[in-house]
Amino acid sequence: MNARISALMVLGLAAVLGAALFITSENVQRTEKELSIVRDKLGYERDAMRVLNAEWTYLNRPDRLEQLARTYLKLAPGSVSQVMTDPNAIPEPMTPILPGTKPTFVPASFKLADTPSTTATPKPSLPAQTQTNTMTFKQLINRVATTPDMP
Repeated sequence: MNARISALMVLGLAAVLGAALFITSENVQRTEKELSIVRDKLGYERDAMRVLNAEWTYLNRPDRLEQLARTYLKLAPGSVSQVMTDPNAIPEPMTPILPGTKPTFVPASFKLADTPSTTATPKPSLPAQTQTNTMTFKQLINRVATTPDMP
C-alpha cells in the first residue's frame, strides 16, 4: 500500500513539474517573439533616423540656404554707415546695487530666569571693500579701441 501511495505521489509530482515546465517554456517563447518584434521596430526607427539626418544635412547646405535667402528674403549687404563708430553711444551696463555690509545672524538661545545671559555679543561687520581701480564701461571701450592690435 505504501508503495502505491508513494508511486502516485511521484507521478503527481512529475505531472505538476511537467506542467510548470510547459508553461514556463511557452512564456519564454512568447517573450522571445515580443523581443524580436521590439528589435525589428528599433531597427526600423534607426533607419528612419538615418534617413531624416541625411535629409536634414542635404537641406541645410550653405549654398542652398544662401540661394533661398537671396530668392525669398530680399536682403541687402550691410553698409559702412550701419557700423557704430562712436563708443560713447553704447549705454552703460546696469550694475546691481549691493548692501554695504552683510547682515549678521545671531543664533537663538534660551535664557533661564535665574542664570545670567550667556549669549555672545555679535561682532560688528566689516565695511564693504571698495575697489580703487574702477573704470566705467565707456572708458574700457575707449581703452580697448585705442590699444594697438597684437601681432
